[in-house]
Amino acid sequence: MLKLERELAVRAALGAGKARLMRQLLTESVLLGLSGGVAGVLLAPAGLRVLTGFAGRFTTRAAEVRMDGPVLLFTLLASVGAGIVLGLAPALTASGWLGTAFQQAAPRGTDSRGRARLRSALVVAQVAFSVILLAGAGLMIRSFAAMQQVRPGFVPGRLITMRISPGMPPYTMKTARQLIDRILDRIKTVPGVESAAMASTFPFDPSGVVSGPSQIQYVVQGRPRGKGDPTITTDGRVVTAGYFETIGQLIVKGRSFAQRDCELTSPGVVIINQMLARSQFAGEDPIGKRISFDGGQHWAEIVGIAADVTEYGLNRPAAGEVYGALREGFVNRLVVRSGGDAETATGMLRTAMREVDPLVAVDQVQTVEQAEYESLAPPRMITLLMGIFAGLALLISASGIAAVMALAVSQRTREIGVRMALGAQRRSVVGMVVGQGIALAAAGIAAGTLCALALTKLLASLLYGTSPRDVGTFTAIPVMFLLVAALACFVPARQASSIDPLAALRRE
Repeated sequence: MLKLERELAVRAALGAGKARLMRQLLTESVLLGLSGGVAGVLLAPAGLRVLTGFAGRFTTRAAEVRMDGPVLLFTLLASVGAGIVLGLAPALTASGWLGTAFQQAAPRGTDSRGRARLRSALVVAQVAFSVILLAGAGLMIRSFAAMQQVRPGFVPGRLITMRISPGMPPYTMKTARQLIDRILDRIKTVPGVESAAMASTFPFDPSGVVSGPSQIQYVVQGRPRGKGDPTITTDGRVVTAGYFETIGQLIVKGRSFAQRDCELTSPGVVIINQMLARSQFAGEDPIGKRISFDGGQHWAEIVGIAADVTEYGLNRPAAGEVYGALREGFVNRLVVRSGGDAETATGMLRTAMREVDPLVAVDQVQTVEQAEYESLAPPRMITLLMGIFAGLALLISASGIAAVMALAVSQRTREIGVRMALGAQRRSVVGMVVGQGIALAAAGIAAGTLCALALTKLLASLLYGTSPRDVGTFTAIPVMFLLVAALACFVPARQASSIDPLAALRRE
């Protein structure tokens, strides 16, 4: 910027008017900004391929990312606008257009206070934006770490699931129920299979993670509802006997489903989870109470209370659940607890299914551990991308501080030479340069922290178990940034301390 200002001063001294210089500078700035914007747009497809390739490691929906016309137009306009604003800055801060023209053009001209303040302000703003990004990335990392510590409420290891799709016809509601018995009887004979069950869904089911709980209405016997009373809903699923034992979900009170509960002639029974017990039966023992899902025409007795499970992802707290024993019809999710390698077990399970009925379709085969991993794909991607952008911002800010300090050292060569000639120690010169850089960083950190405290509220919906004003995050970021700023100032400081006083004075 200093060279550009000297050029402007020389042009002014040679007779160019201020308005004409401003127009020339504006034209050059627009062309530079436009060139950068066009180059960015041309590179965008390649960058998109890199991004989707990277995102494909964490989510199967990476291919859905497409180029967006309005976003590209915005970035192009932003680059042109930035070029205009920053290109005009030297002219707006130049003083003494004619009177100091030759002084500005001279090789040993010194920097004006206006230009120094502008550079410092830009560095402070750069640091502030970097702090905001780092704060967001730090909060997302803390949130993701908190998710990783959540206990799902069951044992996902060595748990295989697959979707079973029989043809209708030849199967009816009655024969489909018989098909389930045949499937489970055959699957349990597969070597390495410890237990198996079928259910309408399973924890971390991808379709459930996307759509969320399926709410059903119910009433509790002995609790009449008035016309104005709100309806009571809960999440429901239908399972066969052995489901809780297969997935490793504890029955904390009462009993699990027995095979007799799945017979059509048996009375209806259900199991609720702890969350539903706490919310609807606080201070009561729900075991033995009856609930109905059809307005009181049919009643089902609560026979057990199951531990809470994070059915829809580790970042979603457990909701009220009711589990019904399958007595008729068909549920299409097979859940198998294997004692060996999942890939080997999957092959044997497919073979067993073909032996039961070769016309039954089997798809969506995966381990529950894989489903759990994929359920965290959105927060994982956001955390990684914010971390990358924050790291780049930190690098750019450190480079900006180092560049400003290097320029300051080059412009203060004579001053530093005089100081050293008068007895200043190299250590004090290094401390002076590093102190100036840290002062700029501290100002940016203070401004950025205040802005981040206000803006991180927008991340509240994305955070889990982490406050938008997390003390640890907002303590670690300033400390880290000050250390980075000190390292960025090290090279300019070493340059300043190596100045030869006699050579510096001789050049002046």
